[in-house]
Amino acid sequence: MQNLILIGMPGCGKSTVGVVLAKALGMDFIDSDLVIQKTTGKRLSQIIDEQGDDGFREVENRVNAELIAQNSIIATGGSVVYGAEAMRHLKEIGTVIYLKLSCEAIEERLGDLHARGVSIQPGWTLRDLYNERVPLYEKWADITIDCEKMMLREVVHSIHRQLEQREEAAAIIDFLLRAKRATYAGKGPESDPSRPASHDLHYQEGELTYIDSYLGGERFAGEEAVWHSGTPVWSMNYVGRVTGQGFSGDFLKAALLRGTPDMPFRGPREYHEGQYTYRCSVTGDFTWFRGTETIAYQGRTMYECLFHGGSIR
Repeated sequence: MQNLILIGMPGCGKSTVGVVLAKALGMDFIDSDLVIQKTTGKRLSQIIDEQGDDGFREVENRVNAELIAQNSIIATGGSVVYGAEAMRHLKEIGTVIYLKLSCEAIEERLGDLHARGVSIQPGWTLRDLYNERVPLYEKWADITIDCEKMMLREVVHSIHRQLEQREEAAAIIDFLLRAKRATYAGKGPESDPSRPASHDLHYQEGELTYIDSYLGGERFAGEEAVWHSGTPVWSMNYVGRVTGQGFSGDFLKAALLRGTPDMPFRGPREYHEGQYTYRCSVTGDFTWFRGTETIAYQGRTMYECLFHGGSIR
């Protein structure tokens, strides 16, 4: 298994959860704050006293950006999310898990912030720090675990379950991308219509089946879905229209061929060919999402599509 990186506010339980999770999954455990102390030969509070908050964050960013680990649970310091280089590196080497707690719960757990090596601006309250950091945790997280009123074993179980779900989703995403390239986007043949005047495309690999069924032409609506052993596991509905002159179905298909594991819904975030520009924007993840795609020709939008969907259980 690749590394698992725990992020969150001080006091949210990153180190405690990390140790138990490492034992449960048979992985190593790394506390990045201890790595900082070993690298610098100083306690965190000493670094803050000598270099200030900004200086500490520079050290923290550098040490985490150079961290080398395999098959490890990595518990990070609460301020690691300020370092873009560090967070990009950590996301490259593992899955980032945000342990979420309310500010009230954090306040109950924390004692002397300075003694804990917490980087905070002069005159700020814990609430100020919480409000500043939460958007950063949410930005960098691959998985969010709401730990409010949960026991340690429940947090570990929730993480384990979400990791299993991500593995299942990854397998479906890989299949979905192959299915799309073999059907509409790849100009694959249509199968018999399942409804009056519908266009249906089928693809199957072993126990996995993909069906895309849509109605209409310049104004259209449809659904893509995936089944595992006859049980539906994922679905996406879409509706769209051509709004101007110059639409090219071939360009749309070329864009849809370029879907990626992080953008498997329709096409990539952006694709250009000649005077055509394709853009796709998505909110959410593979399990629950909504999005839009547009095509512009000579700078003018002439196609739009709305879509939404997610996992089925």
